[in-house]
Amino acid sequence: TELIEERNYDEAARVLEPLAANVPNLFRARLNLGLCRLQQDNFEDAARWLEQALEVDPNSDRAHDMLGFACLKLKDLD
Repeated sequence: TELIEERNYDEAARVLEPLAANVPNLFRARLNLGLCRLQQDNFEDAARWLEQALEVDPNSDRAHDMLGFACLKLKDLD
């Protein structure tokens, strides 16, 4: 969280990826990875992580909002 607050998205993603890979239901890691990837303009990867976050918590407004933004950037309007 501190790395994201400092806008150090590369380092935050390096910390979060192993957590998300090894802890299947860790919503926050997937959500924050999605945020990092959005900030890095990596919209495909952002969408992938945010979809995984929504598998864990399908009611997350924030994940839905960020996924919608990623999809807009990808011109994936379906």
